[in-house]
Amino acid sequence: MKTAKQVARAWSNWTGKMHTFTKMLDKKDVAYLSFSKISTLECCPQRYLLEYVERVKLRSEPKYLVKGWLFHEAAARLHRARMRSRRVSLDQLIKPVERRLGEGDANHVRNAIELMQREADVDWDVVAVEEPFVLDLGPDLPPCLGIVDLVLQKGDEFAVIDHKSGKKFYELDRLQLAIYHEYARRRYGAEQCAGYYDQYRWVNNLDTIRKPASRRTKAPIRKGTWNTVLRRVAKRYRQMMKIEQAGTAVGASDCWGCPYSDLCPKATFAYGGNNSWY
Repeated sequence: MKTAKQVARAWSNWTGKMHTFTKMLDKKDVAYLSFSKISTLECCPQRYLLEYVERVKLRSEPKYLVKGWLFHEAAARLHRARMRSRRVSLDQLIKPVERRLGEGDANHVRNAIELMQREADVDWDVVAVEEPFVLDLGPDLPPCLGIVDLVLQKGDEFAVIDHKSGKKFYELDRLQLAIYHEYARRRYGAEQCAGYYDQYRWVNNLDTIRKPASRRTKAPIRKGTWNTVLRRVAKRYRQMMKIEQAGTAVGASDCWGCPYSDLCPKATFAYGGNNSWY
């Protein structure tokens, strides 16, 4: 197993982005963890097998993933402009989105970014935007890799924020922000640090909505949370090792929304998949 220091050193010498770095680690069979890996496993072990062990490529990226990526890119441009005390217009932020998406979907992203501009934490300084990290989890676990969407500071107080977008507000998992919180504590000495999920709902018209299109949720990160995180991560890592050694995994009962459903031999019939055995 490569140590966190070894992986961090390799990352410091890498000239590409984090997703190309993790692909390189995959090709070299270097073990690492991430919130995405853990959440995928907990959602469906079979999907974890397809995505991270067999590395099955999707025929095309689902539109909701593309919208999410473009939203994050626009949000990052907005926050980087704030960090440099520069102004950036909504039209400038949304232009790359409109080149990739149709009018309706691009409008969803535009409205979400407009809300983000309106609700910006102007009393806080932007410390980091889309910051990649390699986090040491201890001698018995591989390093954890990730990207923090946003780190803010006001005096001695810090905040780590993760952006979520979609058709509705979803139930959130504090694990992701607990990992970001621990990174900020080590990286910035952020002893007073809160974690927030900022969710943005896809809407067609901000002037006619009846329900809020954005919501901020504070993650309950308290003393002892990190020990709970490490126990959960260690348990999932043991499951990952079993799946990789066996080359097989159980499937979830509900395949709705899974991008691998049409490629998965264990997908339920109602939602597609390779169902030649029916």
